[in-house]
Amino acid sequence: MILMKERTGGLFVWILAAVLTVLTFLWMRPHLITRAIMGIFMLLPATVFRFTRLMVPESGFAPVHLLVGLMYVIAVIGMYGMFYPWKIEKVFGIGDGKEHKPGREDEGGT
Repeated sequence: MILMKERTGGLFVWILAAVLTVLTFLWMRPHLITRAIMGIFMLLPATVFRFTRLMVPESGFAPVHLLVGLMYVIAVIGMYGMFYPWKIEKVFGIGDGKEHKPGREDEGGT
Protein backbone atom coordinates (compact mmCIF):
# COMPACT_ATOMS: atom_id res chain seq x y z
CA MET A 1 0.00 0.00 0.00
CA ILE A 2 2.87 2.38 0.76
CA LEU A 3 4.41 1.71 -2.64
CA MET A 4 1.09 2.41 -4.33
CA LYS A 5 0.76 5.74 -2.50
CA GLU A 6 4.25 6.79 -3.54
CA ARG A 7 3.66 5.86 -7.18
CA THR A 8 0.16 7.27 -7.58
CA GLY A 9 0.43 10.25 -5.24
CA GLY A 10 -2.54 9.12 -3.18
CA LEU A 11 -4.82 8.72 -6.20
CA PHE A 12 -6.00 5.33 -4.93
CA VAL A 13 -7.21 6.89 -1.68
CA TRP A 14 -9.18 9.56 -3.53
CA ILE A 15 -10.78 7.01 -5.84
CA LEU A 16 -11.68 4.81 -2.89
CA ALA A 17 -13.20 7.77 -1.04
CA ALA A 18 -15.32 8.71 -4.06
CA VAL A 19 -16.58 5.15 -4.59
CA LEU A 20 -17.40 4.66 -0.91
CA THR A 21 -19.24 7.99 -0.77
CA VAL A 22 -21.44 7.01 -3.71
CA LEU A 23 -22.11 3.54 -2.29
CA THR A 24 -22.98 4.95 1.12
CA PHE A 25 -25.40 7.42 -0.47
CA LEU A 26 -27.08 4.67 -2.51
CA TRP A 27 -27.35 2.02 0.20
CA MET A 28 -27.81 4.13 3.30
CA ARG A 29 -29.88 7.04 2.01
CA PRO A 30 -32.65 6.70 4.65
CA HIS A 31 -30.02 6.57 7.41
CA LEU A 32 -27.68 9.40 6.40
CA ILE A 33 -28.77 11.76 9.19
CA THR A 34 -28.35 9.07 11.84
CA ARG A 35 -24.92 8.17 10.47
CA ALA A 36 -23.90 11.84 10.48
CA ILE A 37 -24.87 12.21 14.14
CA MET A 38 -23.03 8.99 15.01
CA GLY A 39 -19.97 10.35 13.21
CA ILE A 40 -20.08 13.41 15.44
CA PHE A 41 -20.37 11.11 18.46
CA MET A 42 -17.21 9.31 17.32
CA LEU A 43 -15.27 12.57 16.81
CA LEU A 44 -16.45 14.34 19.97
CA PRO A 45 -14.16 12.49 22.43
CA ALA A 46 -11.01 13.51 20.55
CA THR A 47 -11.93 17.17 20.97
CA VAL A 48 -12.86 16.78 24.64
CA PHE A 49 -9.68 14.80 25.43
CA ARG A 50 -7.53 17.72 24.26
CA PHE A 51 -8.93 19.79 27.12
CA THR A 52 -9.35 17.11 29.78
CA ARG A 53 -5.72 16.04 29.47
CA LEU A 54 -4.76 19.27 31.22
CA MET A 55 -7.27 18.70 34.05
CA VAL A 56 -6.31 15.15 35.06
CA PRO A 57 -4.40 15.10 38.38
CA GLU A 58 -1.19 13.13 38.80
CA SER A 59 -2.80 10.75 41.31
CA GLY A 60 -6.18 10.03 42.80
CA PHE A 61 -9.68 10.40 41.44
CA ALA A 62 -11.06 13.56 39.89
CA PRO A 63 -14.53 14.33 38.48
CA VAL A 64 -12.89 14.73 35.06
CA HIS A 65 -12.46 10.93 35.03
CA LEU A 66 -16.26 10.62 34.83
CA LEU A 67 -16.25 12.89 31.78
CA VAL A 68 -13.54 10.80 30.14
CA GLY A 69 -15.54 7.63 30.82
CA LEU A 70 -18.66 9.24 29.37
CA MET A 71 -16.74 10.21 26.24
CA TYR A 72 -15.66 6.60 25.73
CA VAL A 73 -19.28 5.47 26.06
CA ILE A 74 -20.36 8.12 23.52
CA ALA A 75 -17.63 6.96 21.12
CA VAL A 76 -18.79 3.32 21.38
CA ILE A 77 -22.42 4.38 20.79
CA GLY A 78 -21.23 6.32 17.74
CA MET A 79 -19.39 3.29 16.36
CA TYR A 80 -22.37 1.02 16.91
CA GLY A 81 -24.72 3.54 15.33
CA MET A 82 -22.42 4.00 12.35
CA PHE A 83 -22.61 0.28 11.51
CA TYR A 84 -26.25 -0.28 12.55
CA PRO A 85 -28.11 3.03 12.06
CA TRP A 86 -31.52 1.32 11.76
CA LYS A 87 -31.13 -0.13 15.27
CA ILE A 88 -30.37 3.32 16.72
CA GLU A 89 -33.40 4.71 14.87
CA LYS A 90 -35.57 1.96 16.29
CA VAL A 91 -34.41 2.65 19.87
CA PHE A 92 -35.10 6.40 19.60
CA GLY A 93 -38.23 6.04 17.47
CA ILE A 94 -36.74 7.85 14.47
CA GLY A 95 -37.69 6.62 11.01
CA ASP A 96 -39.05 3.13 10.57
CA GLY A 97 -36.16 1.27 12.23
CA LYS A 98 -35.75 -1.10 9.29
CA GLU A 99 -32.67 -1.95 7.30
CA HIS A 100 -33.16 -0.64 3.76
CA LYS A 101 -31.71 -2.44 0.79
CA PRO A 102 -31.13 -0.96 -2.68
CA GLY A 103 -34.10 -1.24 -5.01
CA ARG A 104 -36.56 -1.92 -2.20
CA GLU A 105 -37.22 1.63 -0.94
CA ASP A 106 -40.94 1.34 -1.69
CA GLU A 107 -41.33 -1.83 0.42
CA GLY A 108 -39.19 -0.62 3.32
CA GLY A 109 -36.79 -3.57 2.96
CA THR A 110 -35.89 -5.97 5.73
